[in-house]
Amino acid sequence: FPAHEYNKLAAKKIGPVEIVEKINPNAYRLRLPSHVRTHDVFNVKHLVPFMGDSSEEDDEVPNSRSNLLYPGGSDAVQFEEVFMQQREHPK
Repeated sequence: FPAHEYNKLAAKKIGPVEIVEKINPNAYRLRLPSHVRTHDVFNVKHLVPFMGDSSEEDDEVPNSRSNLLYPGGSDAVQFEEVFMQQREHPK
């Protein structure tokens, strides 16, 4: 397959998801959708702050929930879903 047509191993962003707990400065536990079959603790390098829809009204009340990654922001984040490909043929 040409590189631009084959995206099976491309990282996917899923979210927004809620931050449940700060494990340490580099790891956070997330509340994942039930269809996501992976561990619920992620390194911060795989998390991206959720900025929301740019079409939202300016007069809406801002989200008052605190963000563990970005103080004063929303605690919703997107995360990159990263999977390792298993070898089809053992050595």
